[in-house]
Amino acid sequence: MVRRTNSIADLRASHLLLS
Repeated sequence: MVRRTNSIADLRASHLLLS
């Protein structure tokens, strides 16, 4: 996982989906 920003964006998207 070289893209950190992508990882953060993924976490945010996951949070939105879970919410």
